[in-house]
Amino acid sequence: MVTNIFGHASGPSRAPLALVLAGAAVLIKVLAFIIALVSSLSTWSLPWTGLEFDNVGRIHEIATSGPNTHTVKVGDIILEVEGRSLHETKASVYGMRSAGQTIPYTIQRDDTRAVVDIAVVDPPWWVRLERSTLFALALGFIVLGLAIFVRDPWQEEYAIFALMCSLFAIMISTMELASVQVLWAAYINQFAVALSVATFLHFHLLFPAKRRYGYYVAAVAYLTAFGIGSIYAAFEVYQVRLQPWYPVFYGVASIFLLSCFALSAGSLIQAWVVGNGEQRRRLRVVSAGTLLTIATVIFLVIATHLFNLNEAILYKVVVWSLLFIPIGYGIALHRNDLFATDLKIHRVLTYLLLVLALLATHFVIVWMLTQLTSGGYSEVSGSIASLFVAFSFRPLQELVERLVNRLVYGTAYNYLRVLSPAIDHLGRFNYEALNEVLTLRVPTALRVSQASFWMMNLSLMEGSWLGGELARGESLALPTALTKEDLERGQPIVVDRNSETWQAWPFGEVVRWIVPLVVDKELQGVWLMGQRSQDDSFSPMDHELLKTIGQAAALVIKGIGLVGEVDKQLMESQAARAELSQAYQMLTKAGERER
Repeated sequence: MVTNIFGHASGPSRAPLALVLAGAAVLIKVLAFIIALVSSLSTWSLPWTGLEFDNVGRIHEIATSGPNTHTVKVGDIILEVEGRSLHETKASVYGMRSAGQTIPYTIQRDDTRAVVDIAVVDPPWWVRLERSTLFALALGFIVLGLAIFVRDPWQEEYAIFALMCSLFAIMISTMELASVQVLWAAYINQFAVALSVATFLHFHLLFPAKRRYGYYVAAVAYLTAFGIGSIYAAFEVYQVRLQPWYPVFYGVASIFLLSCFALSAGSLIQAWVVGNGEQRRRLRVVSAGTLLTIATVIFLVIATHLFNLNEAILYKVVVWSLLFIPIGYGIALHRNDLFATDLKIHRVLTYLLLVLALLATHFVIVWMLTQLTSGGYSEVSGSIASLFVAFSFRPLQELVERLVNRLVYGTAYNYLRVLSPAIDHLGRFNYEALNEVLTLRVPTALRVSQASFWMMNLSLMEGSWLGGELARGESLALPTALTKEDLERGQPIVVDRNSETWQAWPFGEVVRWIVPLVVDKELQGVWLMGQRSQDDSFSPMDHELLKTIGQAAALVIKGIGLVGEVDKQLMESQAARAELSQAYQMLTKAGERER
């Protein structure tokens, strides 16, 4: 059985099947990349009227035949075709499925105009595979980040989630926001983000104790590829011929992606050899997310072919696949047994609002930069925006969390961050730790002015003070209206100042909550909470939080008592053994004297 972060069982591990699926996903990505790489190193011709394309989409020569013959030598310059670059409209031309259909395009350079009838054909299969793989890779990283986010949303893996959103935002911006002038610069930038994400993730999987080195390697990888992509973009803007340098950039991209795949394979092999249950559980979630992503992309590709859609729609429809993310999110919740309704709502809202905030930030920055540069340097703008999003992730995360906590719980602090450290601290199993949690840590986190902790004597309905600043050193006598049965329920009790019962109680003016520490209907102690520093309201979630910590504290008290009893019995046993040993020695000496 594998347990999640809350200690709940998440079902039996199916590591062999998960490893096979994850390995198949890695193999598919490797093959798709190799095919795309080989195809991109050579030009391919389309049966159009005098048009020859390479994989980057540069027009080498345009010629028409007939009475009005015009020959335009283009080279690496991108012509404007009906207000848009032919490079940009290439996807829409590819998407037409009517064989033999022609589209008239008016091409103008200087004073020369030419009308070219372009025959519609399908692109080579490896181009479609390359596009699908690129989107599958991007969405796969999104789902992977979501799985990590669901597994433990308060750890450093949040940084991975930022890079995923950055990757997806880069793709959308290069396809939709700005004119795509330097496609491979965007590709290299995306590869850089992919490598950064994979490097950080697999460093965490392979070397959990050296997680910080993953940050350094990911940062170096991203900045290196970002620099290469920026130089490439600058060269293209100034019309520097880069055709001889294409193999260099392809080689850099190859090294990046192959490193990513090598890290993936290394994590699979390491998990198989070591047989770590936690790592196998992660791989199972990752495999499910990867397969879900691949299935989504395959469905979209098939739909474009079956319904004779323009393939450019694929780029836009991919956004719709984000609707599949809540499905994957629900699967991950079910597999990890995160069944608390409030936690589900909290995490769903946090995830959705954080994605919207990150994408909105990225789009605004790209739009501002493209406006300042008159539409140029689009890839550089996207790269700068993605870096800004990555560095501004923590502030955005904190703002979104405070907003969600205010919406869901009515307060601005995070209940999980109050509960988890408190429960962990109680694990030290002594009265000093118990005092610190109940009278210092939890009150500080909840913004409560003061608190106190008492051990109770139920027969006298009185308690002896153990810690805290509330009514320090005084004797605690609970109101007579508060019965033994009320305390044994273990429910936090709200002190009503307007009630005559509580007004007569000496602590009624300063105590707002009484939390009985009960285990198996046995009262172990009483935890008193004072007034809140900013307001005097406690939400229902505060009630549940105090109840949960109170139950844990009661278990600690009972455990300490049991340990004390065991120690006492052990000491008594040792004393009895000493007496028996002494009596045996006396008998032995008496026998010797008799002999």
